[in-house]
Amino acid sequence: MPVIHSQLDPHSPQFLQNREAMLAGLAQIRQLEQNLLAKAAEAKAKFEKRGQLLPRERLNLLLDPGAPFLELASLAGYKLHDDKDGSQAGGGLIAGIGYVSGVRVLVVANNSAIKGGTISPSGLKKSLRLQQIAMENKLPVVTLAESGGANLNYAAEIFVEGARSFANQARMSAMGLPDHRGARLGHRRRRLPAGAVGLRSGGARQGQAVSCRPAPAQGRHRRGGHR
Repeated sequence: MPVIHSQLDPHSPQFLQNREAMLAGLAQIRQLEQNLLAKAAEAKAKFEKRGQLLPRERLNLLLDPGAPFLELASLAGYKLHDDKDGSQAGGGLIAGIGYVSGVRVLVVANNSAIKGGTISPSGLKKSLRLQQIAMENKLPVVTLAESGGANLNYAAEIFVEGARSFANQARMSAMGLPDHRGARLGHRRRRLPAGAVGLRSGGARQGQAVSCRPAPAQGRHRRGGHR
């Protein structure tokens, strides 16, 4: 493979100027994401009164401690539809790629702390894009479901196009979605605090969630996956 030699000069004025502009843009994005966290935190007392955890708290319990998590499309729908101040960005969904019991998965959680996790047209487009990512990369999907359903103010934009989401779920189910070693995912129940509800295909009762781990693999692969 030929070696690619960079022509960039990291000490040049132009490079330093571009770097500062990029860092300023990233800082703005991080601040917008922080605004979302602050908005969701306003509902914490209400969730605690119901014996529930906030969506991100449930997500943190599901994911492997210390493992990387790449959040996707955190600002989807920013200031679109009913989002007047940017505090509802994300389309009612928290999603990203992380690890559950050593298996790399796509995790999707309804952000029920903001407008009951109702789905906007931007949230539907985000969901379809997440499904495409899962299918293209053969990622298992774990969903923590707690949503008020579609935002009825935009029903015509959601229900018709939403049929694609159900079709994609059928395709993913047919694919089987093996993990990177070829072992298919099994399931086990993990006891979690009240409010840690969720999972695709019906979910779990309050106080429980179903996490995923690799089923016994063929050959020399060890059970339980690896990081």
